[in-house]
Amino acid sequence: MNDPIVYPPNCQELAEDLSKEELIRRLKAIQSYFQQVDQFTQNKYEALSRHLASEFFLEHPSRDVRMLSACCLADLFRILAPEPPFYDHGLLKQVFSFFARELSGLREPDSAAFSKHFYLLENLAVLRTFILCLEIPDGMDVIALLFKNLLEAASERLPEKAKQLSIQLMTGILYEADNLTQEVLDLLLSHVIPPLKNQRKEAYRLAVQVIQKSANSLEKPVTDFLHSVLVEGHRSHSELAEDPNPLLFELQTIAPSLLAPVLPQLEFKLKSTDERERKEVCRLLADIFSAEPLDQKPLWLAFLGRFRDRCIDVRKLCVHSAGTIWKAQPHLRADLEAELIARATDPDEGVRVEVVLTVVNSLRRESPSEGLFRLLAERTLDRKFRVRKESLQGLCALYRASGTSAAESEPYKQIPSLLLHVYYIDSVADHALVEQLLGVHMVPWQSEADERAQALTALWRSLDRRARDAFDDLLRCKQHLREELRQWIAAPSSRGDRMALLARSLESSLRPLPHLRSLGERLTSDSALKRLFSLFLDAPTCSKRADCVRQILQKIGQPTPGNGLYWLTRQLLERASQLLVDRDAALALPSCDEPALLPRLAELEPDAFQQEALLEALLPWLDMGGAHSEAALRVLRIAAMPFERALPAVKKLALEGSKWAVRTLATLAPTELAHLLPEWESRAATKPDALGAIAAAILEQPAELEVSVRHCITDVVVQRLLGGEWPGVAPITQSSLSSPSPRCHLLLAGIKLLSAWLRSAPRPMAPLRLLLCILERGGGVADAESAPWLRLKAGVAVLKICACGHYRYPKLLTPAEFRLVAMLMADPCLEVRRRFASKLNRQMVSLRLPLPFMSAFALTGVERDRPLRNQIREMLHTNCQRRRELLRQGELTEEKRDAILPLHCFQFAIHLLAHDPALTSVVGGREELGGEGEQRG
Repeated sequence: MNDPIVYPPNCQELAEDLSKEELIRRLKAIQSYFQQVDQFTQNKYEALSRHLASEFFLEHPSRDVRMLSACCLADLFRILAPEPPFYDHGLLKQVFSFFARELSGLREPDSAAFSKHFYLLENLAVLRTFILCLEIPDGMDVIALLFKNLLEAASERLPEKAKQLSIQLMTGILYEADNLTQEVLDLLLSHVIPPLKNQRKEAYRLAVQVIQKSANSLEKPVTDFLHSVLVEGHRSHSELAEDPNPLLFELQTIAPSLLAPVLPQLEFKLKSTDERERKEVCRLLADIFSAEPLDQKPLWLAFLGRFRDRCIDVRKLCVHSAGTIWKAQPHLRADLEAELIARATDPDEGVRVEVVLTVVNSLRRESPSEGLFRLLAERTLDRKFRVRKESLQGLCALYRASGTSAAESEPYKQIPSLLLHVYYIDSVADHALVEQLLGVHMVPWQSEADERAQALTALWRSLDRRARDAFDDLLRCKQHLREELRQWIAAPSSRGDRMALLARSLESSLRPLPHLRSLGERLTSDSALKRLFSLFLDAPTCSKRADCVRQILQKIGQPTPGNGLYWLTRQLLERASQLLVDRDAALALPSCDEPALLPRLAELEPDAFQQEALLEALLPWLDMGGAHSEAALRVLRIAAMPFERALPAVKKLALEGSKWAVRTLATLAPTELAHLLPEWESRAATKPDALGAIAAAILEQPAELEVSVRHCITDVVVQRLLGGEWPGVAPITQSSLSSPSPRCHLLLAGIKLLSAWLRSAPRPMAPLRLLLCILERGGGVADAESAPWLRLKAGVAVLKICACGHYRYPKLLTPAEFRLVAMLMADPCLEVRRRFASKLNRQMVSLRLPLPFMSAFALTGVERDRPLRNQIREMLHTNCQRRRELLRQGELTEEKRDAILPLHCFQFAIHLLAHDPALTSVVGGREELGGEGEQRG
């Protein structure tokens, strides 16, 4: 028989037949009483508790009735603590499930009943009532429902106090729970990983705080779960087991202590035979190491080992992650740098590209280390264009980002030279890339003229010798392409002949010949398009040239992938555009004070320097002397404009013996040279500059000055300087080139004038025999220190005469005389060998000297100076490549092929080696060399 229900004082019976309003009123009275009571020592409300826990109240359709019933029951649990109102496990489970369901009302903070939900939460959290669920069968199902509702209720509108109570309630349960079910664990952990992490921000923050405050309690269940998944390979019904890596990363960020026992086990996963598994673990560890410092040295070393994984995707992933680890963990940079340097030579192109991108992104945030910068520098010469492109683009972006200090600071000032060295690669794509980067990053064409002039000057000053030569070649190729384009546009009848020349400047992937043919047809039919091309070629400034390009491309069509004509026209205009120096930038260059740059630019872009204002700015340079005067004179000569104000200064410099002043005067005022000649002749016997000025004048005006100069040659050079009794053969020594004496200066100037006289027009060969006599006598003077200078000067003079078009080589030198000249490659003086080889190479590369002179390189086979031997080997290789390229490019007659083909110089090389006194035997090595051969080292 049921016990009678005892109600609190002044509270009425709760009958099931009451109306909803009356039931709510009576429940409020009971709840108000219980709310004011602390605790009872005797449980006289057990029957009331069971009545409130009946199905009528727990499942009542009225939300208010259920909420008031829940509050009354919660108060009864509080009042009767630590004992429950009843001990029936089934009934307890129903009540706690009822509590968990009612707490879902926290999702609506704006509702009128929210205060009751908050009261219920506070009551349950402070009293830790839900701990009783841990003692009843299947109590974890109720805990799972509670966790689910509390996490789903978290929102930005939920008061902070309610969030803290939710955390208190959940952490209290986790602290007392001995065995958490997988469902409860999944509910908590699933909110810290995507997608719930991103979808429910407040629930994520709530779960994070619960995990952090319950780290000790969660350590065992989390460790057991991850161990079963990672090591034993078990796949439970948990969705987290399918891909545990996101969970591992989040837990490492939230509570690293949870993963302390688990992370070392990942080392075995890194050595798995499954490539997909290794890749996933590498991605996880990359994220972990990128987040915060981790004291796991063995695991870090195992991760570094995956940089050398046999799987390409794994190597790419490791290299890609190095950038974020580099930023987050400065103490690990030494290890990462070593691995990146090793991967820079990876067999796979994609890995090398990833290395370059990672290094560039890392260097943008800090000063580059020597090792990483050297890595990028080496990759600019990679065998794959894509790697070269990424390296160059990254370096140029670093150069531009470093601002005006780039050209003066290490290692940024090396970047322009590295860029221009790539121009030596025989590839249209590389040439186009270098030109593009030069105009975008190095000398931005969109900047103001003064800024462009300063950037161009800074660029020039930072270039090494090879880069400066490449810079000249780049401007020369652009100029040549513009001339070819101008002639192709102007002469429709010859477009077919010039089409092949233009096609060589375009990438083969663009199918240049068909598209050029189509472009030619458009130019023939569209006069406006043809006019735009002409305006483009004659545009005086970069802005006008860029505007013409824009209009031309608009006429060609839209930049769609299928419009091949658009892309070909774009590349053609980009390659033909001169965006480094225009009239505005040229006008600003004198203020940058770089005398070596102006003449080079003037030679390649003469139109930009034909400005009176520019020549006015160069007038002070004529009085400065040295390199400034020479630069101003060369620009004046190239501009070739009537400029009377410069004539007095030019005449003065010409009288002082400046060869460039003589050449400039021949351009500006040709008649003045004849008036100055008597003054030079009066000083020719004692002043080397006068002889040099006469040599420059005879090359400029050979017909007008022939008679006067002939007398100077005969009376001064031949009779007074180089004529007379010659002593015996000068002693052969290994002296280096010291500073020449005044007498030697005069003799060298005489040899120079003699060479200029013979080169200016066809002459009798008697003066040439005088030069050969100097070689035969080993210098021909008693002063041993001057002899190497005279040998070198005489040999170079003979080279220039043989390279002159007035004479035919076979009739110019006998075999013995040819040996005299060639044996300078085996001269006892090292500096003579070096300089003569450089002069010989310059004439051979330009194809001015005939093929037999290439055989002189054979005499350096016993050269003992390693740097010189390597340099000459490179010269020989360059000459052979140059001539073979000519054979590939054009159709040559049999006679011309014989004059170009490098193999045809062997017979001359055999002749020279047969007469080489250093070669005593053709058997053995250097130990067989004797006599004079010992003096070449």
